Amino acid sequence: NIIKPYNLEKSLIDELKEHFEKGFDFNNSYIESILEKYTISKDVLVQKVIPYIVRDFSVIWLCESELSKRFQIEVYGWGWDEYPQTKAFYKGELSYGQALVDVYSSAKYTLAPHADYIIQQRVLEAISCGCQPILYDCRGKDNPPYYEDVLTYYKSKEELLNVFNKCNSEKFESFIKNF
Repeated sequence: NIIKPYNLEKSLIDELKEHFEKGFDFNNSYIESILEKYTISKDVLVQKVIPYIVRDFSVIWLCESELSKRFQIEVYGWGWDEYPQTKAFYKGELSYGQALVDVYSSAKYTLAPHADYIIQQRVLEAISCGCQPILYDCRGKDNPPYYEDVLTYYKSKEELLNVFNKCNSEKFESFIKNF
């Protein structure tokens, strides 16, 4: 995946993963502490590594959880067939246009984990197809509005799995139907 060319120390990945798993922010003071501890450029850390941590581990956690037995999980895009945890859910790359519309229109929920901003192309595409986006909570880095009345957020591994556990509740289903 995107992280391979950077030859990063396993301890750096492990530390960032644990930080994310516990729901801590990737704020400036944390980033500065990482830069002091590891030999890595700030641009690579902020623009490549942290987004990798948020995106890849969110998908991996969902795929390796018990939720994968209750939900029909499909993973699209480049590189997901390289992870043992996501390989069984991998459906290939998805082209823009009708193929993308068909997938979003057939799904109730989509995971849209981005480390830096909330409103992104994938979120808008999902919403326009009637699919509920579930987003990594980066509101501390992004600018309002945050659309809390229609978007669902998670900050940690536990929150991510809890959001999907709530998806089967009548209240959540009613919310989606009224979306």
